[in-house]
Amino acid sequence: MSHMEITRVSAGIGNTTIVHDINFTITPGTMTALVGVNGAGKSTLLRALAGITKPHHGEVTLDGESVHEIRPRRRAQLLTLVGQEETPPGDLTVSEMVTLGRLPHLKSWQMGGREEQEIVAEAIAMVGLTDVADRPCDQLSGGQRRRALLARGFAQHTDMVMLDEPTNHLDVHHQLHLLKVLRESGRTILATIHDLDLAMSHFDQVVVLYDGTMLCAGPPEEVLIPDNLRVVFDVRAYIARLPEAISPHLIIDSL
Repeated sequence: MSHMEITRVSAGIGNTTIVHDINFTITPGTMTALVGVNGAGKSTLLRALAGITKPHHGEVTLDGESVHEIRPRRRAQLLTLVGQEETPPGDLTVSEMVTLGRLPHLKSWQMGGREEQEIVAEAIAMVGLTDVADRPCDQLSGGQRRRALLARGFAQHTDMVMLDEPTNHLDVHHQLHLLKVLRESGRTILATIHDLDLAMSHFDQVVVLYDGTMLCAGPPEEVLIPDNLRVVFDVRAYIARLPEAISPHLIIDSL
């Protein structure tokens, strides 16, 4: 299982630092949400934590190894990043595109084996796309394309999975289904999330970015409190604990 330590990390685009002094720990098998207003640097930080870009300062370790010193192919065997702006190649079928998630583990001639086909089929089933597995990606809806990219990430079979706004473009049913799949997978999850109620009800830890740094990190009920949400998001919030609901929820109103 994957244990990640983020220590005094600063990250940005080019020479411009967007977020600085980020410190938190991701323990194996847990789900961590990264929240903040648009432009707070969530995606920029996620790419640095995944090893795609190098931090301007600080260190990211995965099971004691520096993420940025691990060779790219091996890093792809250890962690998965599904970006927000990715678009699947339109001329590939869903199955063909999801199969690309197996590339870090295999030689080219191993791609068609029965075990690999089963892994790909399982990943497609996890996101509810079995019925369109043979359909070209350019014939999918926006939500289906998003789910196909997530399936490719699941097919990569890494313990650590990083997701940039995974619930975007999904209807409510598929949002909740995806979060259930992530939880039941037992994998270590780090996701940027814009829906604060989903962060409250489905994640073990929430990291709040604000004003170019990290305001706080911790369990949702300790972090997504009214005072913090008023400062960061300029909203009035209430934590609701309904007897019919398994987890607490957020009720959000304008100030």
